[in-house]
Amino acid sequence: MGSRSIRRPRRVPRGQRLTMTVINMERHGSVEVRREVARAFHEMRDPSAMYSGNGHHRALQGLAEVATCGRSGVGLLTGPPGLGKTLVRSALHQFASGQNCTVVSLETALLGFDDVLLEILSQVRNERILPGDLPSRYERLSELKSVLVSKVLSEGKHLLLLVDDAEQMTTETLDAIGALNNLCSENKSFVVPILFGHDTMRQKLKQSPALHQRIGAHFTLAPLGLADCRAYIAHRLAAVGCKEEQVFAPGAVERIQVVSGGVPRVINALCRQAIAHASHHGDTLVTPAVVDECRGLLPELGATISAFQLGR
Repeated sequence: MGSRSIRRPRRVPRGQRLTMTVINMERHGSVEVRREVARAFHEMRDPSAMYSGNGHHRALQGLAEVATCGRSGVGLLTGPPGLGKTLVRSALHQFASGQNCTVVSLETALLGFDDVLLEILSQVRNERILPGDLPSRYERLSELKSVLVSKVLSEGKHLLLLVDDAEQMTTETLDAIGALNNLCSENKSFVVPILFGHDTMRQKLKQSPALHQRIGAHFTLAPLGLADCRAYIAHRLAAVGCKEEQVFAPGAVERIQVVSGGVPRVINALCRQAIAHASHHGDTLVTPAVVDECRGLLPELGATISAFQLGR
């Protein structure tokens, strides 16, 4: 992608890290410090929190190419729940906004196509458009064409439409969104949809040959192996000025990878619970045994979560 290539997130300079940089590391057993460390594993949509491993980086680079060139059809990112698709979407939104795109993000897939049109118009015009303002689909499509000309194409841009949880949409809605790619000139689409969904999107595509044929690039995320799991945990801990050996005993990260199956969302939950458990029992480090004890506390692993919370 030349000069527009997305670089892997760099480690935050030590002087810019959060409050852990000024905490005496000998106090790591305190509840206050443990709470700060646990925040490294909170769920967030800030693109800086995304660990850019090989799979995530490759997907982001490929989707950025689809987003900015406007000639590659519809983009698609799939994968099981909890692997970071929404973070990739947030990172793509941030990147494309600084390029030749006007970006619209649909963060709920519980919309029919007529409502999707209203949401696109509302975000591009930066004002809430109500159903009564444009009652019919014809009026909404006509207004979309008008807005594309006056607010998007006039600035030398095209519209990038990012759709999260796309597997929840009906086949009819997905077909209609894909058909927006037909709004184009001789050499460029005016609307570029990129869909983010679970693996069940593959079944949706089988039910929709027209949409399937429009997919120009399809990327899939997979669970993290041990090396990527260790790098992911190190990336999260670096945000609060910590290193693995200051929080986790030898063998703990390996156990986290096995227990979590390499799913980042489960890794986060397991790390939060393990850090809280160690703090509650006065342990300096999270051990493999602590990881196993916390396994049964996570609903992601098929059990009921404990009422125990850090600091209580």
